[in-house]
This record gives sequence, C-alpha cells and structure tokens, in this order.
Amino acid sequence: MPSPQQSSTTPKEDKNEWRTPTWLYRWVDALWHPEIDLAATRDNAKCERYLSLKEGEDALARPWTGAFVLGARVGWVNPPYSNPKPFLEKAIESAAAGTFSTVLLMPGPRGDRRDALLSHATEITFIVGRISFVAADGSGPAVGNMAGSYVVYCRAHDLGSPRVRWIERDSIKARWS
Repeated sequence: MPSPQQSSTTPKEDKNEWRTPTWLYRWVDALWHPEIDLAATRDNAKCERYLSLKEGEDALARPWTGAFVLGARVGWVNPPYSNPKPFLEKAIESAAAGTFSTVLLMPGPRGDRRDALLSHATEITFIVGRISFVAADGSGPAVGNMAGSYVVYCRAHDLGSPRVRWIERDSIKARWS
C-alpha cells in the first residue's frame, strides 16, 4: 500500500476512464496487432472495432470467440484499473480454449491473487517508468497514476511459463510518439 505521500486523490471511477496514450498503443499494435478493443467507448477506442462495458456489448458477459468479437483473433484491453482481474481471467480462459489471443495493459503487481494468474500468460512486459495516461475527456495528461504498469499477452494455445521482460517507457515513447 502506498504511503500517504504516494496516495492518489483521483477517484477510482475517473481512473477507470483514463485513456491509453497513443505512443503506447502504437508499440502494442506493432508487436501484437490487436483487431478489437474490448473495454472502450467510441471516444477512446484504440481499434476500429470495439466493445464497451455497456449491457449488450459487455465483453465480460460473453465468451471471446471469433463470432462474438466480430471475427477478430487478437483483442486489446486497458481494463478498468479498479477491477482488472476479470479481464485477465477472461483472456486466459479464451487463450486456453484456443479461440482468442489478448493483450492487456495492467496496473503494477501488488502481490494479490490476480498476480498469481500471471503464471498462465504467454508473455509479460514490465514497463520501467510510470505511464501518464490521457484524461477521460481527452483534454491532456491524467494526473495520479501512482503505480507502474505492465503488458500481458495471452496467446491462444500458448499459455504458461511466460517470457518476462522489461522495457523502458522512454524508449517506447521515443520510437512510437
């Protein structure tokens, strides 16, 4: 748990709406080529095809198979940081079934049950340096990301014994901004 000096005062619901910076998504796209955003709105979707968390579109409410995700084979998720675990579970379940691969941007590990799921991933990339997300309204940088982030890749039919690596945030920004 962060000390009082490190605690964010940003409400959780605001953090859940923060947008992925374009430079970070460009890097993800170059490596894994996501075809659908599984937790987006029309205003913040990173892929042309997207599903929101609204009833009827909720990606967590249905299996991630080709038909449900509009024929896509790889999905992108920047899940609500207040509860990312269901998205990681769904990614692992879908990859294990061989139906879908997923790339997730996750908040830094805290030593909880969610982190135990990482042993099922295909690849884990820790980003050295905190990410400045974009405010929910797209107006500029969001303030208050008090934790690191990492990207988890769950590839269909290829889970367990994940490859783990670290990459400097600034090297991603320098190449993909």
